Amino acid sequence: MAKRKPKTEDALSVAVAFGGISIGEDTAKVGFSIDREAMSLDEAESNLCGKRITGRLVVVAGGDDPNQQPLPGMGDIKHELKAVFDVKGFRCTPKLFASGAVFQLSTIQVEELGHFAKKKGRLIVSTVEEAADGGGEEESED
Repeated sequence: MAKRKPKTEDALSVAVAFGGISIGEDTAKVGFSIDREAMSLDEAESNLCGKRITGRLVVVAGGDDPNQQPLPGMGDIKHELKAVFDVKGFRCTPKLFASGAVFQLSTIQVEELGHFAKKKGRLIVSTVEEAADGGGEEESED
């Protein structure tokens, strides 16, 4: 059974740049990167390495700054996907952390993923658990 790390609602909310989308036989992956100034190495390790996340991927309207928190009722969210996904690991460069959200195809509508390709937005995490498979090595692009 997966160990649950206690978190409160929206325990982590960080600006991301979504990258490419890959779709395999059983899973799909949305790549994303996070500015190193927005997250510490310890935070990246505790949230992006062998974890199962319950949360949301949010695309902000073009021109909006993903670092800007919208006022209640006034946010201009272009697209949002609430789901449970795995984050197997991350890589880092001097400027960013890069990772990917891996979804089971049976839990999402695949056409939803196209809204995230090459867009800016936010990764909003509600809960973080150890991934059932222990994380293992980063999976290849299915």
